[in-house]
Amino acid sequence: MTTSTTIFCAACHAQLQGSYCHQCGEKVLEPKEKSFRYFLGRLLDALTFADVKGLNSFWMLIRRPGMISQLYNQGIRKRFYLPLNLFLLTNLIYFLVPVFSTFNTTYHQQLYLQNYSDRTRPWLLENQQASGLDEKAYEVAFNQKSNSLAKLLMLVFAAIFAFFLALLYFRRSSYFTDYLALSLEYNSFLVFYGTVVLALITWLLFITINYSPNDEELTLFIAIGTTLWMYAAGRRHFGLGKIKAILLGMACMVALAITLMIYRFLLLFVTVMSI
Repeated sequence: MTTSTTIFCAACHAQLQGSYCHQCGEKVLEPKEKSFRYFLGRLLDALTFADVKGLNSFWMLIRRPGMISQLYNQGIRKRFYLPLNLFLLTNLIYFLVPVFSTFNTTYHQQLYLQNYSDRTRPWLLENQQASGLDEKAYEVAFNQKSNSLAKLLMLVFAAIFAFFLALLYFRRSSYFTDYLALSLEYNSFLVFYGTVVLALITWLLFITINYSPNDEELTLFIAIGTTLWMYAAGRRHFGLGKIKAILLGMACMVALAITLMIYRFLLLFVTVMSI
């Protein structure tokens, strides 16, 4: 003779019929989840992307562009990291391992090297003088503040790029969040590609033939990678033909350049206002 014990959800007290509550989604706590070994495993997952979902997500960024955001928009959200979670994780990697400085725009770069520098230089120098700091001290303060704010503005960068994606890949049945999910996935690829893949290529070139690519060559690699990624994403995500997909992929490079300029201008303004 067997007896069954009725189990209720600890969160909402609904009667359970499996490991997860059908009403609130809470998982049944099992004895093994209180073990120190299980705790260490979860800690490793939190500090790295060594779990299966994390490894699959990063592999899909390279192998099948647009797939993660496509599944997310279709409501399939358990197989891979959510686009926002993946975006935040890759940006954490980027700021821990700053191999390229695309988003960390320094005082010198803002002063002389941007398309808008001729117009903003007098305003920037005026604020430097009004701050009471000499130029060297102001530069140090500016670079520190800019580096911190750049992390917060990365979401703004993704949102601006999503706006351009909505223009280029407009579909009446799509919501802005559909394009935002694709933008988050692409930006995850961009950071992962630039921080991990290009860093590995640069290291291999250096140890094999003692050659280090310059910034122009790295920019070319990023441009090619972006065009190919957006081509594949356009084919998969929007069902485009080959010609239209490659043309829009190239248009995305222009959109990326404009997005980066807007982002750097906003970063300049916010940094100056916060010093």
